[in-house]
Amino acid sequence: MKKKLIILLIACLIAAIGVNAAAQEDDLDGYEFNILAVDQMITAESGLILTSASALQNSGVGWSVLIHCGKESGNVFVVKQDVIEPTGTIPNISFAPGDIVIAIHSSTSNPDLADTYPNVFQKLNALKVKSGMYITLKNIDLAAKTASNGKAVVSMTKPEAPKDYNDLMGEMVEDPQYKLDVTAPAHYVPGQTLDVTITLKNVVPESGLSLIHFYLYYDADKVEPVVKNDNNLNEEMENFLITAPNRNKWEGISKLDEEQNRYDISFATASTDSAAKEDGSLVIKVPFKIKSTATGTIAWQVPHRMTEALDNDLNKVYGNGGFALSTLSTGTSSAPPKVPTGDPSSVYMLIASVIILAGITVAIRASVRRT
Repeated sequence: MKKKLIILLIACLIAAIGVNAAAQEDDLDGYEFNILAVDQMITAESGLILTSASALQNSGVGWSVLIHCGKESGNVFVVKQDVIEPTGTIPNISFAPGDIVIAIHSSTSNPDLADTYPNVFQKLNALKVKSGMYITLKNIDLAAKTASNGKAVVSMTKPEAPKDYNDLMGEMVEDPQYKLDVTAPAHYVPGQTLDVTITLKNVVPESGLSLIHFYLYYDADKVEPVVKNDNNLNEEMENFLITAPNRNKWEGISKLDEEQNRYDISFATASTDSAAKEDGSLVIKVPFKIKSTATGTIAWQVPHRMTEALDNDLNKVYGNGGFALSTLSTGTSSAPPKVPTGDPSSVYMLIASVIILAGITVAIRASVRRT
């Protein structure tokens, strides 16, 4: 009985040790190392960054914990190997372009002596750093070799680049029956006119789609819609649809909602032999004028839960939207294409009744506002 109890206690102890080790590693997520300087001699009880092999050899970091990192992007670095523990000798480290070494010094590893050696906890945490972790530098200019309240922040996973636009995409639809692929020029020039293209892909219903409806959101601070409401049938918006099976058998009802910074776009056909089935069978292009004051990233978004369709058997189906980003650059302006469409017909009534049936509900609109 005692033996069984001992075995059980040992098993629990091993499990506790594993959990504790994992917890210690997780404790590092978001931990900040204080960085005093760049490419200088180490100061007792401080942190230092070194950007070259020569700077390392002249830094006096023999008794410091060393963290060798490679440049990932911007101010984000990835740890290339487990930490090098202090031995009194400065090791030879091969620096690839963009590499840095973070040195953390304390004269003790005993946390009870923190009053005398205040950097001891920084040292103890530096010893926990493992290969594959990420380090983000804050308030540190490696080129100028300066650090003002410098921080090296640890993360377990690669930090996401901050978004300089309002993300409206929301959660994706489960079991989507189609996909709306959104594309735009990668770069823009203030003052130019460019097209945002929405392409139908991945249609699941074998009968195809006979109606598509979605909202296209734009950044009103940076762009101006080219095609505005005409207080009638918005016939110019018919030109948005540039590709469709038997194009003259498709008609649209679309409008611009400037208060919501979006187009409400619908196209449908009453012809059973004109359903959209293949990738690229429906292509919609919407022109925008870039404002002269535009800077940064411009986002064009069709939120996932702000699109719906009817298959050719008039079953309501849902799909996922998409988004495109354009960044400031140089280029030339382009004019939106003009494609003739068929004469208005009873299809307008079909589209109107189908949209009412489909019911773009308040709940759906609210889901976008919450994202």
